[in-house]
Amino acid sequence: MTAPSGGYRHSEGGSLRRTLGNTVWLTVSSAATRALAYVQFLLAVRAFSDEEVGIYAVCLTCMLFAELLANLGLDRVIIREIARLGHLDARELFANSLLLKITASLVAYGLCLVGFRYIYPDIFEAHRLALACFLAYVPICAVARSFESHFTAIERMAIPALGQLAERLVMLAAALAAWLGWIGFDSFLAVFPLAAVTRAACPGLLFLGGREQGPLTLSRRKTFGLLSEASWMFAVEIVAVAYFRVDIFMLSKMVDLRSTGLYLTAYKIFDFFIAMFSGYLIAIFPAMSRQANRIRPSMLALGSGVVFLCFSLPVILLRQDILRLFKSEYVEAAPVLACLMLALPLVYSNSMLANFAVASAKVRTLCLLALPMLAINVGLNMGLIPVFGILGSAVATLASEILLGLALVLALQPFRRKASVEAEALSDVS
Repeated sequence: MTAPSGGYRHSEGGSLRRTLGNTVWLTVSSAATRALAYVQFLLAVRAFSDEEVGIYAVCLTCMLFAELLANLGLDRVIIREIARLGHLDARELFANSLLLKITASLVAYGLCLVGFRYIYPDIFEAHRLALACFLAYVPICAVARSFESHFTAIERMAIPALGQLAERLVMLAAALAAWLGWIGFDSFLAVFPLAAVTRAACPGLLFLGGREQGPLTLSRRKTFGLLSEASWMFAVEIVAVAYFRVDIFMLSKMVDLRSTGLYLTAYKIFDFFIAMFSGYLIAIFPAMSRQANRIRPSMLALGSGVVFLCFSLPVILLRQDILRLFKSEYVEAAPVLACLMLALPLVYSNSMLANFAVASAKVRTLCLLALPMLAINVGLNMGLIPVFGILGSAVATLASEILLGLALVLALQPFRRKASVEAEALSDVS
């Protein structure tokens, strides 16, 4: 929770109601979406072999990096600028960002196919067509996320939520079909672009229906301004995904695909509970962007405590029963799940601090912190995985989150009475 500055007291009540309403919408939709993803993954685990689940883990991780490359760090910048300027004044910025993302997403698609061909040649040769279809999700999703950023900035967050829910329903249907034996592993992967089209339909049709007629055009000045501003955010996002997901690649190479599948199962459960507070983090971001806020340490500690008591502790106590829902042999990942859930409250507090950094234009500071933290995380994984296997990767995540929290507090100083907002060169963007 953040403390509003005095200049906004008149609208504080309305802003609070919007934030609460959006938090409820996003939390419920995120929980529903992740629940569907959880069931989808459970069905996929039951439908496919352990090695195929490991291949699926590699595919998902590769797609995450491709999505980041397609996004170019633009989403958060566009949300921030639309929230500050209003969507009418920022519409040219949005048009430029959309065209940039379409171009970048097509490049990312090609790079991913080439990367798969040379890094995982055996997987690529066995599933060539399925991978080409699977990765087509990236450019379609890039367009969908652009529309979602527009509605998030104007705090109509139910629209992106409905699109994402529809996407998950399509993926769940594919997993159910695989479990029933109607489709195979390759067909399951090929369904992902259809899910992305479903996600884009709701926000896309509403955006295009309310938009003034005329072609989208690129402005050189706006484009360079956007890329300059977004480049730091892009670097942060790339490093953040590498920080959280590089362990999948390392496990697939340093251990085996079966162990990678076990780790992914525990990580999926951990990721599901991140959704329990991600809605709140998204809902408060536009308000944080409009106001020069600080973070109350008491509220940050309270939020972390609630996350531990409500989510981490129950899952740690029931970890074997939860993993047994997938397959009996997945109980082997119980220590991994316990370690990851201990990191969950730290992920909440660190995400809140990162949110503050972006909203207060301290993205460069965030980037400079992210790079050494990635190096530490990779170093811990390299040292711990050969000794402890998948548990070593989970311990590396927990240790990294502790160090990251300390670094963010020292660098951002988010608890000061008056948080300074850096005057970055936004004139070229606005």
